[in-house]
Amino acid sequence: MITALQTGVADIVAVMETGSKEAVETEKLATEAEAELQGILESMADISDMNTSVASATEEQTQVIDEINRSVTEINDLASESMTRSGSIDRISESLDGYARELEQQTGRFKV
Repeated sequence: MITALQTGVADIVAVMETGSKEAVETEKLATEAEAELQGILESMADISDMNTSVASATEEQTQVIDEINRSVTEINDLASESMTRSGSIDRISESLDGYARELEQQTGRFKV
């Protein structure tokens, strides 16, 4: 009976030692997992910061593109206006040429 109790106690001690070792290993694994999770959280924060930077740069580029579009539209409007004025100047020039010829004919009648 004492031998049986001693064997039972020895078995219980062995199980407790195994449990203790497994608890230490579990604690070690939990600490490693915590460190890995902390690294993941830091990486996620870095990615979030990068996303914010990209969004800001995209917004700035959009504003620049809008300004370029406005400038191109203004240049197009000015070119169209210039073309219209050029046509008017051409017609005025033709009229002046006609007046000059008429004046030349009229002054050609006078003899000095």
